[in-house]
Amino acid sequence: MFFSCEKITLVPNDEYNLQGTGKIKTKYIYSSSSDSEPYAKNSYSYDGNWNLKKILISDYPKPIFASYTYEYSDLGVLLNKKYNGIEGANYPDQTESDFTLIREYKYSYRGNNKIELEYRKNALADSLVSTYMNNLLVSEYYYDLDGDLSYNRKYEYDSDNKLIKETYSPEGTYLIYMYEGSRVVKVTEFDQNGSKMMENTYSYTKSDGEMIVELYNKDFLSEKTTYKDGNVIEDIKYHPTFQGAEWYCYKYSYY
Repeated sequence: MFFSCEKITLVPNDEYNLQGTGKIKTKYIYSSSSDSEPYAKNSYSYDGNWNLKKILISDYPKPIFASYTYEYSDLGVLLNKKYNGIEGANYPDQTESDFTLIREYKYSYRGNNKIELEYRKNALADSLVSTYMNNLLVSEYYYDLDGDLSYNRKYEYDSDNKLIKETYSPEGTYLIYMYEGSRVVKVTEFDQNGSKMMENTYSYTKSDGEMIVELYNKDFLSEKTTYKDGNVIEDIKYHPTFQGAEWYCYKYSYY
């Protein structure tokens, strides 16, 4: 059995095809969507089978200061992920050869379980056991460096494989997802006693071949994501305190 490395998405593949097939080439990070230049960027590269092999991270336009590298089995199953970076002060002509291994993630697979072990400085720090049924993520159990359970998440789906409930333990809080057709329109958070804590709503607008998905927390815009051909081309996060002010913005290019 093979497992996806992707997290659950709140925006399903629907009649507007919000599930693109493009592979990210560059992710640009801006303070505001109106800025002419980013302040940072991530560059992505892939192997011949389009498995993600490397992400190079830099403060734009300065040199790279960190990277993620990925290793796979001959069948394309993720086995290893490494986070490498500069320790200490950056300098103008630094390259990947100057990086130090900071964190390493090792993956193994047992039945329906995907096991992730996180190492820091070659010492086991945390672990995660993810369980899949019919390629759907149904639970995540997080363990600390002593092997004790820290917390877990459980996911429930309807007959159309749409996510309908997400439960957090030990707090006992949970999220309920509501749909119109195949589109998420509302996500409500409840405490362990069933009292409403927070409610987010989604709106969808199609314009000039693009789909704009807006996320509202109460009446305040929290996030605005623009899709083209199913691929995210811009994602704006709004400040949680200063309503209406952009917190940061991601823009994407694709292969």
